[in-house]
Amino acid sequence: MGRTNPLALRLRGVVNWPGNVRHQLLADYVKHIFQHNVISEPHIRASTSGIWINLTVLEQTKSDNQPSSHPRVRNPTIDFRNVRPLEALGRLERRVDKLAKGNHYFKDIFKGNATTPLEALGAEQDPLASLQIYRDSPIHLKVNVIKNPLLDAQVCAHYVAKHLANNRPMNKIYKQLLTKIA
Repeated sequence: MGRTNPLALRLRGVVNWPGNVRHQLLADYVKHIFQHNVISEPHIRASTSGIWINLTVLEQTKSDNQPSSHPRVRNPTIDFRNVRPLEALGRLERRVDKLAKGNHYFKDIFKGNATTPLEALGAEQDPLASLQIYRDSPIHLKVNVIKNPLLDAQVCAHYVAKHLANNRPMNKIYKQLLTKIA
């Protein structure tokens, strides 16, 4: 029998353990995976044997996007061995690229020809060296699906408070929350 990781032994009974590192790219990727559900902020812990992500997902009663049937809940590992991050362009990167090529005012601001922030970072240093950790170490995803109505209200209150702290209007927060729940 193999040795169980001490980090897994300490955190296996805790529902919402805190993170000890910041991996913004990984947190954004996990938020993108569960974008149709109300989720908590991903908490990420790193050790020498891997990266653990803790995520709390709200289970809706009348929804087609049930988190219990999500493939990442059934197979809780993320594999980045065959990913090419420099080829992925998001909406923000496309907008920056369009502004940089269109108006002469923005051409002076964006003097480089990078289309993604990773390529802009690559002009100074190699961005793949910093992303290599995601290819080399295993990434484990612990998804806590909450079905209790009292905990549902607590998760919704945290969701509203987080978006209010980011200066979003209340009507947009409720509209987005209702589209995710309904």
